[in-house]
Amino acid sequence: TVLCLCACAFASFALSRVLSPQRKFSPMDLQRATLSGGVAMGAAANFKLHPAGSLAVGFAAGMVSVLGLRKIHPGLRFLLIHDSSGVLFTHGVTAMLGVIVSAISAALASD
Repeated sequence: TVLCLCACAFASFALSRVLSPQRKFSPMDLQRATLSGGVAMGAAANFKLHPAGSLAVGFAAGMVSVLGLRKIHPGLRFLLIHDSSGVLFTHGVTAMLGVIVSAISAALASD
């Protein structure tokens, strides 16, 4: 879990700076990405996961969180979907990522 949180923090620092018009990172992106990494890894926490897998999950969760909140979230208003605090990308999408990792881990553990 700690490796996952480190990777999602790294991803959020990198992407937040790249996507910001001022080329500065946003502390809100870091906070949301860290929560996203915890949510994604929480679903697969009871499985034996290689440290590289944990880093990959964290990096993916950080990327999904920052990209979703910066690029996709503004488009949701056009579809009349109201997500006032970005919960969809902080918890929803990354929880689905955690479920996918959990299913893959369960399938590999049963072999």
